[in-house]
Amino acid sequence: ANAEEINVDADTYFHLWEAVRAEANRPGIEMQLVMMYAHGPFVPPIFAFSCAETLGLGLRRLADFKLLIGPISMDVTRRDTGLTVTLRPSEPGLTTSPSHGLFEILYITECARTFTGKLLRPTATSLPGALEVGPETLDYLGGPPQVTGEVSLSFAPRDADLPLITSSAAFWEMLEPGFLEQLQERTGAAPL
Repeated sequence: ANAEEINVDADTYFHLWEAVRAEANRPGIEMQLVMMYAHGPFVPPIFAFSCAETLGLGLRRLADFKLLIGPISMDVTRRDTGLTVTLRPSEPGLTTSPSHGLFEILYITECARTFTGKLLRPTATSLPGALEVGPETLDYLGGPPQVTGEVSLSFAPRDADLPLITSSAAFWEMLEPGFLEQLQERTGAAPL
């Protein structure tokens, strides 16, 4: 039997995150959830990421389809200093908590590690507010996130061009039209 699809608005999405975190009442819950979610069933944006030739292209594809799994806009910029991913709620006036921001940073990092086969660490991370981060997370990220008012992570310039071991141009050609259709249905506008 097919499970009925359940949708919530963006504000409820962020409140649900905080409710789950409060109910768990466990330090390091973000890392625990990332490890379960990043190695669980694939979702369209992660397929898009995994099929790319390089980490940089994969992150741009993830940004294109991120709205299919949550009310988060994702920008990817590449400069001489590296590749930076910035995340924010897709609806104006909403904010994301430091905990949710940390989850996003850890999730993207774990996907980058999985798809490159390398133990990558971001060169910098930032959160919208202060959050106590445990030793496992500090080791994983290579240091504490800065508090800058936004959620972001950066990878070294050399990391942006790392090939993905999961790359598949043929698979991507087959999947892309369906992902574009899903995104158009979700947003009501042509995405690209």
